[in-house]
This record gives sequence, C-alpha cells and structure tokens, in this order.
Amino acid sequence: MNIAHKIDDCYGCGVCVIACPKDIIGMKRSTEGFYVPTITEPTRCIDCSLCEKVCSYLDDIKRLEPENIKGYAAYSKDARVRRKCTSGGVGFEIAKLLINKGYKACGVEYNYHENRAEHFVARTISEFKKSMGSKYIQSFTTPGFCRLTANDKWVVFGTPCQVDSLRKWLRIKGVENNYVLVDFFCHGVPSYLLWDSYLNAKKEEFHFDNIDNVNFRDKRNGWHSYTITIKSGNREKASSLKENDLFHRFFLSNLCLNKACYQSCKFKEHQSSADIRIGDFWGETYAENEEGISGVLANTEKGLQIIDELKTACVVKEEPAHIVGEGQMKGPLLLPQRRRYVMKNLQRYTPLKYLFFKIRLLNKVDSIFHKLIALAKW
Repeated sequence: MNIAHKIDDCYGCGVCVIACPKDIIGMKRSTEGFYVPTITEPTRCIDCSLCEKVCSYLDDIKRLEPENIKGYAAYSKDARVRRKCTSGGVGFEIAKLLINKGYKACGVEYNYHENRAEHFVARTISEFKKSMGSKYIQSFTTPGFCRLTANDKWVVFGTPCQVDSLRKWLRIKGVENNYVLVDFFCHGVPSYLLWDSYLNAKKEEFHFDNIDNVNFRDKRNGWHSYTITIKSGNREKASSLKENDLFHRFFLSNLCLNKACYQSCKFKEHQSSADIRIGDFWGETYAENEEGISGVLANTEKGLQIIDELKTACVVKEEPAHIVGEGQMKGPLLLPQRRRYVMKNLQRYTPLKYLFFKIRLLNKVDSIFHKLIALAKW
C-alpha cells in the first residue's frame, strides 16, 4: 500500500517523499494549484507503507491537554528584527538561539525564479534571514526536507500538518530528540492559481518586468494591517486589504484554500505536534500595539526550556494559553459554497478583478433572495 489512493485528499506536507526508501515519490502541482505527492515509478513500490505511516492526513495527532500548554506574549528586543518579521520576531530569535548552539535550521524562503515558497536549510544566522516574514502560500518542502539528517541537531519550522508528519517520521527513525519543531497558527494555504494570477496582474498594472522582492505583511501601515509590497529593481508598490488587495481578499475569504484546509484540518487553536507554536497575538490584549507581538505556546518540556533561554533576546510575558489563541480560528472551516466556482474560474485564467466582481454580485443576489424568502415566510 502507498499514498497513491489519497493524493486527492492531502495536506501536501511532502514528508512521504523523504520517508520512501525507494525514492519513488515526488511532489507536483495539482490542477487546483496545490503541491501533492505522486508515485513516479509505481512498479518499484515495495509496499512498506512508510508513506502512509508518516501521513498526517491519514493519522490523528497526539492531542495535548490545554492545562499542559504554557502561553506567552513575546517580541524581539532587536527593533530591526521586530520590524522585518510579521509579528514579534520570535521565530527568528528561536532559530538564532539554536543556530548559536550548533543546530541547523530549516525554514521557508521565497524562490523568485519559481515564484513559490520553499523550505531551505541554513547553517548560519545570516543565511536564515531569508526566512523572515510570513509567506501566505503553500511551501514546496522537498528542497529543505530532503536535506534533514539523523545525526545533526535541527530546528524545523513549518505548518502544523508539515510538523505533525515530520514528527511521525522522526519517531520512526528514532531521532526525535535531535529535533526542535516549531509550527504556527495556520489559516490555511491558498491555491498557487490565485498567487500566479495575482502576480501577473500586478506585473501588468505596475509595468514590472520581473519581481525581486515580496513582503506578504509589510508593517508600513501598522502590524494589524494586511499590506503586501512588491519590488522590481528600485521600484516598489504596496497594496493593502483596506484598498481591496485581491490576494488578501481571496485568501482571507477562504474561497480557494486547499480542500484539506477545511473540515479535514486537525490543528486549530492549541492542537499541535510541535514543541513550540507561534503566531500573531491577536485579540483585545494587544489591540493597540502596532509594532508586532508574537503569541507563543510551549507544548513540551523542550519548548519550555527554549522559551526560558529566549528571555535574553526577547521580552517574554506569560499569558494564559486561551488568551494567546483568542484571536485565532477555533475549529475547521466549512467548505465555501463558491469554492468550486472560484477554482474553475482560476483554472480558466479569469482576471481576478472580474472574478471578484462576479463573487460580490452573486453574494448580493443571494442576500436579496434570502430576504425575499424571509419576507414571504413572515
């Protein structure tokens, strides 16, 4: 048995690629624009089932009790780090701490040649700077995960499903103690069909020949603002959610996320297989802060020890775990009624402006229809 029968129902974490002893699993983009595994040479499969054993989608996570989780608010004491990172810069400071202790770090950078997010390996703090800032698209994990080794010490950052599958693989390999795993509060990943369409539209709008830099959450309008900036040479353009930036509109409306990010997601709120979970500290507690505050959950003794050591580089304040997660999603998303319609239009390369207009129009028609039904019943 192998994961071939589950490719259509997949988080796309890519851990099955490194688990396969015959190296016959690869990752490719599906017709919906998500990375999924594919069996490249089915006749060489030896039915070891390792790809299934490490699959986060097929197996449940080990759920932690909330009272065993410690919560914190934290931010880097280095103003430059805090300014460049999406929230408080705690993820970068964790990597910095562990790299200085001899760990290798596996994080996510943006590949400007492929226009995608990719996992990569850093041996130095300078190399790891490429990971700073969120990337609100699915990461292609193979470049980084294929370089993970059994004997070295590692800190690995990823989505909750990536980390959960990785934890399963590490346990099978018997090297779990060599790794520190960090995940984050995850909204879900949108289709690359959306991202590609958005980039092409922005290049045309701004008359950019190429794109040299993308910042998915620029803090120029404050930490709570969703502002995306794109650079080409010396030219830079910014677009915010308040100005109806179409990437953020579609992403945050959940209209084109991976199917597994809806009812199949097992990792909302405090459900995690990581040693540490990080993210924006939303909610009322720090609503007035515009510099960025990281919410942190320490899920294991290893995580607690790291947070304690982090106090030299970060301002750390203990907060109740439920307060840390108060602004985060509490459970799986419902599959939107319009998702299939949006995905079909993205596959047909329908311009985002036109598609956004059509969605708003359809929603208005629905609203009027429901009001008429309510009046008729009254």
